Amino acid sequence: MDDEISLPDIWLILNKRKLFILIFVIICTSISIVTSLSMPNIYQSTATIVPLGAGNSVAGDLLGGAAASFFGAGMSMNNSSPQQLLSILNSQTLAETVLDNHTSIVAELYPNLWDKSKNDWISNLPKEQMPKRLNMVNDLKSHVAFSKNNELPILEITAEFPAPHLAKKVADAYLKELQNYITNNSLTKAKQNRQFIEGMLEENKKELLEAGKELAKFYETNIISNVGATIDANVSVKHSSEQKVVKNIPQQVYLEYLTQNQQLLAQVTQMLAGQYETAKIEENKENLLFQLLDVPQLPIQPAKPQRRRIVFMTIIASSFLAIAIALFRGRGMKEV
Repeated sequence: MDDEISLPDIWLILNKRKLFILIFVIICTSISIVTSLSMPNIYQSTATIVPLGAGNSVAGDLLGGAAASFFGAGMSMNNSSPQQLLSILNSQTLAETVLDNHTSIVAELYPNLWDKSKNDWISNLPKEQMPKRLNMVNDLKSHVAFSKNNELPILEITAEFPAPHLAKKVADAYLKELQNYITNNSLTKAKQNRQFIEGMLEENKKELLEAGKELAKFYETNIISNVGATIDANVSVKHSSEQKVVKNIPQQVYLEYLTQNQQLLAQVTQMLAGQYETAKIEENKENLLFQLLDVPQLPIQPAKPQRRRIVFMTIIASSFLAIAIALFRGRGMKEV
């Protein structure tokens, strides 16, 4: 028996069973329409940021990414900054910060458990009904996605919620807390160096003023002479456990010592001030920064579900399935 079926036979089978195919497609399409209409609308709000790597500008980063895609793998770019930002965005710490500092988000995530008049959980809420910290974080993160463009150093923060204003609110909150986290927690080598020089500069300025006060006091209380009156001087280094005192120093010699000490402190202060400005520049180069390209917008149209696409794909899939069923049944009857 010939297992092949000819085109005329296929046409005859489909023509004979066209009513079955039509009804099958209509039923499947109707089910998809009802199902898609029953799905809740999901609104999406997206923020786009450009990480600023060490010593790179926005234009330089974008050009670097485009050049890398154009010339191939030979031109690579430093992805440390985007990866660091992604790590922070995906961290549990940042999600907890968003929940702690934006109670209005918590109120909308758990409307049945939140007392808006008190801006706190409902009084006398049973312990078993109180959401656990980890569950709250997971609930929030399930509505937020972070993505990185493979060709350009661009990151997207996307929030999806049934309420359009909540989607925008969460995207805004993540942007704000990301900036706060970087400002308060980012510690680079350049920042450590700047903090060290800053402390030295403050201490040296204090010593310079104290040296000036000591010099002025000496002029007020002593008659300057190379002979006769002498003075005892403490020459030990500051914060030293061992005190070193030189006795019987002529007042003129001690005056020269005070003057030279003040001049030395002034020179050190000037040197540290220059190093401090340089350290601030280097710190700015190493800082984990980003520039906001697109601010989160209040969505008007729902992003999900894509009802037209669902219905269209259902029509196509059900048509192929109905044709396959019709051909299978028609061929079976022919063999019989």
